[in-house]
Amino acid sequence: MGTPFKLYYDRRLAELLADKLTTAGYQSFDRERFIVSIDRGVEPLELKARVDLIAETLAEILPGDYVEASAILHRTLGPKLEGEKGMFDTGYWLYPIGRFIERYGLGHFELSMTLIAELTQRFTGEFAVRPFIETSPEHALEWFERWTRHESVHVRRLASEGLRPRLPWAKRLRAFERNPASVFDILDMLKDDPSRFVQTSVGNNLNDHSKDHPAWTLAWIGERMDGITPARQWIFRHGLRTMRKAEDPRAVNLLEELKTGRGGAKQ
Repeated sequence: MGTPFKLYYDRRLAELLADKLTTAGYQSFDRERFIVSIDRGVEPLELKARVDLIAETLAEILPGDYVEASAILHRTLGPKLEGEKGMFDTGYWLYPIGRFIERYGLGHFELSMTLIAELTQRFTGEFAVRPFIETSPEHALEWFERWTRHESVHVRRLASEGLRPRLPWAKRLRAFERNPASVFDILDMLKDDPSRFVQTSVGNNLNDHSKDHPAWTLAWIGERMDGITPARQWIFRHGLRTMRKAEDPRAVNLLEELKTGRGGAKQ
């Protein structure tokens, strides 16, 4: 996209959302009010504030009952992405729906997590899921564990990306920054995932933790070197890139071992 990303969230997006809500069977909302409210307020705003405005306006025009509103939004999502990419190219218009779930869905945990799993197969759920992790981390981790085994590559990616403590554009997960043990348990389930899309997220997650817990990250990787798979090799290299750039000798030595694949690589 050559256009600044924030400019996609304007009157045109309001019109697009209104069309999709109508197609989804929501005939009774005030289309003109929805579009005009966004058009009048969006101009001076930056990206996140624009998305917030659209989410707030959705809350005003959708039914006040979250269960009913979420059913309408579910029908609005449209077809799933066919490949591993395209979420910000073709699914960008879903960002306000993710923000709606994030802001208004905490009182309906199971329903919202189900909707986030659907959303991430068209756009991404990595932002929407953060408040649910902070509010009920143990309950959320049960969902993330199930997501590691999901048939959709997008949902498996969410199992890692949603738990990144330093996810760009997102609030930091301070509890997992302090103690990443639960996150590492999830990454352990994804360390041999065949999808490079998922592998990249797992590597990025490890790289995040290497900044706060370098010794812990190195030890975790070192314990998983025997019988290493090609997927794991790639993830570990990607996960140690910040330490490698800093020429940390511990990471350099471990990366040298990765070249030979201690224990033999499974093909």
